[in-house]
Amino acid sequence: MTGDVVVRPLSATDDGVLGAFLDELGEREPLAVLAYHYPFYRDMLVAIDVGVPASLGAWRDGCLKAVLPAFRRTAAAGSVLCSLPFFGPNGGVLCAAGEAGWAVPALIRAAVAMLDELPDPLALTICGPLEDRNGAETVAAMEDRITVERFSQVTTLDGTPWSKSLRYDIRRAESLGVTVVEEADPDHLREFFRLYETNCAEAGIPLKPFAALEALARHAHPEGPVRLYFAMHDDRMVAGLMVLWGPRCVSYYMPCTLAEARALQPGALLIDRAVADARTNGKTFWNWESSPSREGGVYRFKQRWNACEKSYCIRILTRRPPARFVELGRLGLSQAFPGYFVYPFDRL
Repeated sequence: MTGDVVVRPLSATDDGVLGAFLDELGEREPLAVLAYHYPFYRDMLVAIDVGVPASLGAWRDGCLKAVLPAFRRTAAAGSVLCSLPFFGPNGGVLCAAGEAGWAVPALIRAAVAMLDELPDPLALTICGPLEDRNGAETVAAMEDRITVERFSQVTTLDGTPWSKSLRYDIRRAESLGVTVVEEADPDHLREFFRLYETNCAEAGIPLKPFAALEALARHAHPEGPVRLYFAMHDDRMVAGLMVLWGPRCVSYYMPCTLAEARALQPGALLIDRAVADARTNGKTFWNWESSPSREGGVYRFKQRWNACEKSYCIRILTRRPPARFVELGRLGLSQAFPGYFVYPFDRL
């Protein structure tokens, strides 16, 4: 590698350069760049107090060549730095393959240095890109790391027909009078969140706050990176779906369905519409995100949509001995660092 290299924190003044870099990289490496890496998503995380932006950029000869999107959080329990927090989106060093050899170690060194300057540093967590891009370089840069293997499910938007049973579900929704609207007015947002909140309570899963929905919905317009779909039946909302658009990859972000309306298959109709819109706009992948296990209904539901697995790794570089994390425990870590993967719970 030749040329002058500068590694420094990114700020809002870099947003234009950052967006252009992500757009270009995402066109060439579609699964590497997700909506989560863009300024609009960072601003939402700030608005709901997830933490402080801590993204780093690496420039060579005056050109931005690599980015480590990240947030940091300091609490009484200590300080952590994560790429990326809040429901575990993939982060890690984003760069072209030819830049990884120098960019990955440079950015991870800078992240460790940033963490070590914070009060009582606990851990640096890198939730790597899909297909473990730059995995070898990340491993080399994070000695004595903890590695947690994960997988996501991804559908290639190549026009492969849905299964016969899925096509039947979509036709059934239409024949029973379910319609799709995309007007994200305040009433629709409130009803959408009510359904989503109920679904989360029923399934016992963490809830994204209404403020996150509101902040993201501001970008739900024809030129924006957010799409909202609402399924209506007999003048009431029976399902909703929010997806986030990267340059080529769509993230399945916030679905919800009225329990007593599931037989109408409104969710299938919304996904089919969202996929069609994504393909029309040049998107080539649909990222369903991770599932709790391969045995559950969530995993099987995603597989119905022609999904295949894509692996990734969460790598943690701890700055304190294991006993410190055991002392904090699940509850202590969760309360101090909500939305952050700090330490594997199965090691506590």
